[in-house]
Amino acid sequence: MPGMQDPSPEEMIELARKTRELIETIYAHPNFNTAQPERSPKMLWHTGDFARRTFTDYIAPLLPPSMASLKPSIAFADPRCEDPRRGMPGAPPRSDQVVTGEAANAWPEVNKEKYMDAVMRNMMVSMIILDPSGPKVQMMFPGAESGFDFGEEIREMARKLKE
Repeated sequence: MPGMQDPSPEEMIELARKTRELIETIYAHPNFNTAQPERSPKMLWHTGDFARRTFTDYIAPLLPPSMASLKPSIAFADPRCEDPRRGMPGAPPRSDQVVTGEAANAWPEVNKEKYMDAVMRNMMVSMIILDPSGPKVQMMFPGAESGFDFGEEIREMARKLKE
């Protein structure tokens, strides 16, 4: 993006941290069912899935492999994995995905477009959570529960994501 300054590593780390915290909070909602998505309220499930895909497809590629602590657990990589927080094992990491040595700490080349896409997607997630009965949200989720109550903890994470 012409004229835009490269995001700093600190900005990318903060984006990853806030997004991870929101995903973990959504997945901890008592009505979010990782094993049976159809049992989750549609708006809750689709918002969690959108946030998860934002992280895995847009944010994770911006981070060095050694930043695994910023990445949500393997259960978040695929929501159909069993949820270790509920007493079930998640999928083990694949050995061909392990990066060691200097390569583990190397920052990938800055991709401004991917970074801005992640920021915009996070703004959309915040909008969905903070105004679930708004007209834009209803257009995105036709037939979903109008005004789904995500709960104060998720709303607080969404507000932090906007900061």
